[in-house]
Amino acid sequence: ARSYLARKMQPNRASTFCLAAASDADLVHGQYGMPSNHSQFMGFFSTYFVLFVYLKIASNSSVSQALWKHAICLGVILAACLVGTSRFYLQYHTPSQIVWGLFIGFAVGAFWFAFTDVCLKPLFPYIATHPLCEFLMIRDCTRIPNILFFEYTMIKGEARRRERRFH
Repeated sequence: ARSYLARKMQPNRASTFCLAAASDADLVHGQYGMPSNHSQFMGFFSTYFVLFVYLKIASNSSVSQALWKHAICLGVILAACLVGTSRFYLQYHTPSQIVWGLFIGFAVGAFWFAFTDVCLKPLFPYIATHPLCEFLMIRDCTRIPNILFFEYTMIKGEARRRERRFH
């Protein structure tokens, strides 16, 4: 999306560093600046991450888990804002280029989350049973609501069984 928009709109980047020579600035700013690629990625990542945390990670309704979800999502959103701010501070992009990058990233991140959940997720069981996937030990864990807790308890139980067997 970014390269298509950059070729169509051909906006210049923000003003170059005052200390850089013209030839150095051309090397640094050799591409168009609309939309900001860094902001677009961070918009995509933060949107997908927040949707995944709130909609896909099972909750046990504890206050600590709710606070953890809010804190981690706030941290990711803050990181996206800091990346956009740094692109402006370093004079690589204008505010509109950063906002457009974030907006496009938000839209693509939300679309990709919905696409994978609605269109690709039903295919996971079939993909995981393919001989190549079985050889590579790829597994489908989409039906397990909290994979981290599941793996933790299964490994802990297996370790106890083996410890009893050897002692």
